[in-house]
Amino acid sequence: MANLLKQLRKENNQKDQHLSKENQLLMTDMVVYLRGSKLCEYDIEVIRRDLFGMIYEAQMRGETAGQVIGDDYKGFCDELMCS
Repeated sequence: MANLLKQLRKENNQKDQHLSKENQLLMTDMVVYLRGSKLCEYDIEVIRRDLFGMIYEAQMRGETAGQVIGDDYKGFCDELMCS
């Protein structure tokens, strides 16, 4: 499991570089919020991968992460954690 976590974290870190500065900032805020939860590190990285996918697709359409996620990123993260 440690190797899977390490690989997933590495992939997520590489993907984050493809986001705009604005989207990177929001992504960082969400990841910090997730890390303050009771989720294990692996689950956080899985959610992070999913968040990247949503944000990157929005960016490719010319939208910001905020336009897709809304103003309440904590509420959005809470919903993801419950899923």
